[in-house]
Amino acid sequence: MREKSSNLLKNQTVILILSSIALTFLVTALILIAQSHTLLLKNYTNAIYLESEKKSLELNYFFNTAEDIVAGWKKYILMNLDEKKFQDEKNYENDFLRDLSTKMASDVVNEKGVVCTFFRLEAETYGPTRGIFLIGGYQKTYVSVRLTDLSKYSPTDTDHVGWYYLPIWNKSPVWTSPYDNENLRQKIISYSVPVYKNGKLLGVLGIDLSLAIIENIVHSLKIDNSTGLLFGKEQNHIHLYKKEEMSNSVERSVDIATMMEQFRKADSKKLTRFTWEGKKHFGILKQLDNGMTYITAITQDEAMQLINGQINSLIIIFLFVCLITSLLFFFLKRKIIIPFNILFKTTNRLARGELYVDIPYTSDNEIGTLTNNIRMMTTQMKEYIEYISEQTKKERAAKEAALTESQINAAASQAKSAFLANMSHEIRTPINAVLGMNEMILRESKDKAIIGYSSNIKIAGVNLLSIVNDILDFSKIEAGKMELIPDNYEVSSMIIDLLNMTRDRAKAKGLKFNLNVNSSLPKTLYGDSIRIKQCIINLLTNAIKYTKEGSVTFEIDFKKQDDDNILLKVNVKDTGCGIKTEDIDKLYKPFERIDEIKHRTIEGTGLGISIVNRLLDMMGSMLKVKTIYGKGSDFSFEIKQKVADWTAVGDINEAYEESVMEMADYKEKLHAPKAKLLFVDDTEMNLDVVKGLLKNTGITVDTALSGKQALEAIKTTKYDILFIDHRMPEMDGIETLHAMKEMSDNLCAGKPCIALTANAISGVKKMYLEEGFDDYLSKPVNPAKLEEMIRRYLPEDYIEAAPEEENETSVNTENTTETSEVIRTLSNIEGFDISEAIRFTGSEEVLLSTIKQYYTSMDQKAQELQQYFEAEDWKNYEIKVHALKSTSRLIGAKELSKLAEHLEKCANNNTVSEIQEKHKPLLDLFLSYKEKLAPLVKEEKNQTPAKEISQEELSEKIKLLLDYANDFDIDGLDYLISELSSVQLPFDFSQKFDKIKTSVENVDFKELRNLLSEWSNNK
Repeated sequence: MREKSSNLLKNQTVILILSSIALTFLVTALILIAQSHTLLLKNYTNAIYLESEKKSLELNYFFNTAEDIVAGWKKYILMNLDEKKFQDEKNYENDFLRDLSTKMASDVVNEKGVVCTFFRLEAETYGPTRGIFLIGGYQKTYVSVRLTDLSKYSPTDTDHVGWYYLPIWNKSPVWTSPYDNENLRQKIISYSVPVYKNGKLLGVLGIDLSLAIIENIVHSLKIDNSTGLLFGKEQNHIHLYKKEEMSNSVERSVDIATMMEQFRKADSKKLTRFTWEGKKHFGILKQLDNGMTYITAITQDEAMQLINGQINSLIIIFLFVCLITSLLFFFLKRKIIIPFNILFKTTNRLARGELYVDIPYTSDNEIGTLTNNIRMMTTQMKEYIEYISEQTKKERAAKEAALTESQINAAASQAKSAFLANMSHEIRTPINAVLGMNEMILRESKDKAIIGYSSNIKIAGVNLLSIVNDILDFSKIEAGKMELIPDNYEVSSMIIDLLNMTRDRAKAKGLKFNLNVNSSLPKTLYGDSIRIKQCIINLLTNAIKYTKEGSVTFEIDFKKQDDDNILLKVNVKDTGCGIKTEDIDKLYKPFERIDEIKHRTIEGTGLGISIVNRLLDMMGSMLKVKTIYGKGSDFSFEIKQKVADWTAVGDINEAYEESVMEMADYKEKLHAPKAKLLFVDDTEMNLDVVKGLLKNTGITVDTALSGKQALEAIKTTKYDILFIDHRMPEMDGIETLHAMKEMSDNLCAGKPCIALTANAISGVKKMYLEEGFDDYLSKPVNPAKLEEMIRRYLPEDYIEAAPEEENETSVNTENTTETSEVIRTLSNIEGFDISEAIRFTGSEEVLLSTIKQYYTSMDQKAQELQQYFEAEDWKNYEIKVHALKSTSRLIGAKELSKLAEHLEKCANNNTVSEIQEKHKPLLDLFLSYKEKLAPLVKEEKNQTPAKEISQEELSEKIKLLLDYANDFDIDGLDYLISELSSVQLPFDFSQKFDKIKTSVENVDFKELRNLLSEWSNNK
């Protein structure tokens, strides 16, 4: 009976404890929920009221700012407008509207949300299209656009002209309802003010605000899941979605009226319950200064959702507390009643290796003593195991760190190799085209000035290649393995290279370039001329970049040390901005630029002086700097050089003339008329270069723009050598070679295949030989190396003696005689700059072709200019006068080009009075050239017929024309039109070609695309 009584007592205790906990928790939960509900409503009220106050202030500021701006314009008009002169004098009207436009644009350029400003003159007095209408945006230029014709709309059509008639009818300022602006293609709201002077209506002045900006202000609330509502004076909802407003206009009007009545009766500082779009809301209403109403609200469901969430959380916590209490109760019961059982179970777990299990028992009896001994033994075992584990972790971490570092280094090395290979191709490929085309100019031109220009291009290009090669050796720089490569070098040649790369740039900036070279300087020195030149070019380009006016002085002197060595002294001075004393240390830090904000428009990476300092350190020298901030800088260094030839360098200018003519003396030495070669490259300009280089060798050169075209070509033609570019889209050079070797109908099987590559890094030749190529040729293509490669792989019986140069000389003489007539004719035309014309067109032949195109379109261009002038369509007038500026400058009509450029700026700035004054002189000068250019465009008799273009070539050219038109590439279009003008076109296309050429000249891309697409579809 006692045991039963004891058990019953224990059960009652458990029930009593659990019941007490449950009751206590429920009472507490009810109290918390009630307080939470009250606090939540109070917090919501405070938050919504504060947000409502903030938003009403923000909206008042936005609308009041617009009203103040318009009020300022109105005051300006009333104070400055002379009504009589405004009505009687056209110039006064134009000047006044222009000044007003300038003021309006400057007042709103920094105001967010403003998209238009307008001042529409009273329609009955001044006409339905008179006034100002400017469009723009925040921190953007406002431009004038054509005004809406008021006569086309009914005064009751408020969607289109309500901004004009509503303020007149009300005789007071009006905020319009939102409407769609057709010009801006967006929804706006207008603030319009009628302007009266002496009781007479002058017009309507106003400002248009983007409704999207207003919507952003209305809805950008800091309270989660809240909403903002803005209503006009007429209780209309101001928002972007017009379709929704039209479909529910009746129901919405009833909702708004009911809602406003509810707010009218309620306390303005407390939450008011209302219905909007079928949902219950709590909100606060604020009346804005301009009569609009703003409501900040949150849905009732959202507010109650938090309270419901709290109740659910409390229930979950209650159940969790009950569970934890029960578990704790039973755990204590078992601990007090059966400690031995706990000890037994614990020791079993220790025996299984669970050493971190604690024994939850202490006592002074035998069991307690045993428990303490087991606890001590367990502690010692744990410490030993922790020690072993820590040592193991350290060893593993060390191994993983070593492995990770190795993997990172391997990945970095692989990525660097891939980067260098790609960069080599991407940079050297365009250099190939430039140097190749320039080589053709050096071969064919007899003009001393042109040869000089081309020589400069070649020197600069070679130096650019040298820089690219330095970049490809970047891995050596990283590893600290950059090596100096000393060799004998001509001092005069190095100085001339430096002059060619810098003097023209200084001249373009209007700087005086002074060169002071000791004429006794030894002619030939031994050292690393590439690195010395790299240091000097960095100093010279920096001096030119940071000097706005004055001069740059380049001095080279020397001091004899002994019979074999000199101390070469280099000095670069400028009158530029100078360097602050505290910034001098930054010069030597990579990626550091001095006065970054001041010089943000000057290109540069901040690496130049850092590289110079490092190179000079390698050569046993150092850079010295003397500078005065605001007055200029003086950079200098001294390098010990061994003398290879003590002969004096002499006059550098004479040496420069000699070097130019030496470069122009190169002539082809190969003649193989039996040979037939195939060149494969995806860049057409590269193929043109190769054909130009081999033009006088007698060799037949076929080309293919892709690997697929090459595969088709070798099925029908047997070539002696095949040159294949490596980097091509779709099928690259290696894939093309492999495909050729697998073809059964390859007529060129066994013929030499040479890889063309701009990927000139170490190991590349081995790679190409392994892939099956016979050899490789680096790009840019060197003419002499190309001829040497062809000579090496052609059969000996194909090589013939080069023909005498007499015929070529006679042809050149004839061409010179013929083209000199162009020079003489243009020399007699006032305002023409012949040297500029030849510089822009490249040759007299191309210049003559360009003049013919210019001449044939003169009447049409003049007619279009006059048409847009009379219609006051200044936007299209600007486009046409811009085209006239460019084409006139191209043929050397410098005076006409400058006048056209001036009128282009006037049209862009809407300076109508200046256009009206200078338009007629422009047309007179333009049309006067027609008679003067007529002798150059007369039909030539007995001229050699132009080469006929194949249908396949024509299709390719048309595809390129369409690509250039889609990319708005004027230069590319001009180049292709010039090419097509020099060949005989198919009869059906020649008729359409005149229209295509006219579209290009008129910069009419839409018509051009239509013509090209129509031709392509028909074919």
